[in-house]
Amino acid sequence: MRADGSHRAPRVPRQRGGEVPRQREGGTLPSPPPAHRQAGEADRRRPVLLGRQTVFTVGGARYGCELLYRSAVATTPVDEWPADEQDRATRHVVLTALRCGLEALGGHGPVFVNATRTLFVGEMDLPPLPAGMGLEVVESVRAEPDVVAGVRALRDAGHLVAIDDFSGLPDQLVLLPDVDLVKIDLRDLRAHGAGLLDAARRYGATTVAERVETPDDLAWCRTLGFDLVQGNLLEPALVLDVGRVRSSGSHR
Repeated sequence: MRADGSHRAPRVPRQRGGEVPRQREGGTLPSPPPAHRQAGEADRRRPVLLGRQTVFTVGGARYGCELLYRSAVATTPVDEWPADEQDRATRHVVLTALRCGLEALGGHGPVFVNATRTLFVGEMDLPPLPAGMGLEVVESVRAEPDVVAGVRALRDAGHLVAIDDFSGLPDQLVLLPDVDLVKIDLRDLRAHGAGLLDAARRYGATTVAERVETPDDLAWCRTLGFDLVQGNLLEPALVLDVGRVRSSGSHR
């Protein structure tokens, strides 16, 4: 699918002299001035957005979901951004998902996020990830030795790893033996032919058809033997405002 962390303790506000504000005898702190209250209310109203699209079995049962970066400001697709901006998008989705709780966002199935090289090589500032979070290798990731080692370590830790937008690129072919799922956009399958699906299955990976838009697309996926399907025919990608969702206390 094309893409369109320990939690730090909250900082304690200090007075100008460097002292922590003390409670009054009545047991409560003074209320902030009206202007500060208004600013705080505005921050709480600021949307925190995530995209979510469910992944189904070809029989129509829910399997899991994919979380996507979304912004209130119109932007170019994330996969066209520079590497550092893609890293920020990945980190935002991961941290927001952890704060909300995977089960609250995706139920009991795996919850996938698009992941960049920085995550796979351990250079992204994140807390330990729950095993229920699946990781999709985006097209920009090169199959360098440290990336392959990172993919293997994450799988050993219980994560599902998928190749996103598989089109037979050399780096994708190198990663094939070390992933659990391979996702193929039906537009790429039409362009490259059935050999693309054969390549995806070479090491026994679960195959996922993306961009399933019509009943004919779904019937074709069943004929070809795809394991899972994702697309607007089954469920459009939903945009969720999770700004008011409190931490569930669970990172399952």
